[in-house]
Amino acid sequence: MKSAAGIRVLIVEDEPIVAMLAEDLLDSIGCVVAGAAASIAEAHLAIETMTFDVALIDINLDGEDGLVVADALKDRHIPYIITSGYGGEGLARGHPDVPILSKPYAIAALEAAICRSVI
Repeated sequence: MKSAAGIRVLIVEDEPIVAMLAEDLLDSIGCVVAGAAASIAEAHLAIETMTFDVALIDINLDGEDGLVVADALKDRHIPYIITSGYGGEGLARGHPDVPILSKPYAIAALEAAICRSVI
């Protein structure tokens, strides 16, 4: 498997503990955390103002549909990975080829999804 080292990642996650865990996992595989967003509004601002290679998007952002963020990234041809604590079935409507990670996700699954998306 190719390495995810150096890949810049935007974390879109509303739960601070989960976001910190994702940051730790990304650090451990050599990724650079470009930034974090805890809401759809923050994610849209990050998309407009930050430089990153891939986004890690929670499907449920404080009760709102995280696929809105995925749609914006898809329109800009920026790779993304969907994460969910509810399992992956039926989540990727409109995004059939996007990796889905079920929380809690393993470090190997995260790295594989990043490599699949970016490399």
